[in-house]
Amino acid sequence: MRVELTARQKRFCVYYATDPECVGNATEAYMRVYGLPPESRRVASANASRLLTKANISTYANTLVERFLENINADREMAFVIAQRTDLRAKVAAYAALMKVRGRTGPPSSKEFTFRWEN
Repeated sequence: MRVELTARQKRFCVYYATDPECVGNATEAYMRVYGLPPESRRVASANASRLLTKANISTYANTLVERFLENINADREMAFVIAQRTDLRAKVAAYAALMKVRGRTGPPSSKEFTFRWEN
């Protein structure tokens, strides 16, 4: 029997798996999602630990971590391709293909790409 996650449980997983300030820190992710003050850290730690022991939550969090890591590696590869001094059409085609596969229409929001053209 598969149990669906609540909206807060999903947000907890997203913070835990992908947020730069919370990655791998279940306590911080829990505090953000539930809006707890710093003095509630001990309670947040216990509740976050309890959440991660639930199979459906840990599976979802692990899936997000894997996707996040794949995106980081793909973005590095794309940056490498863009940095190469090759035909511009090949660069644009490769970038467009990657974005289509990912379902994006523009560059990653957390990264900036700088193009340098030389004659």
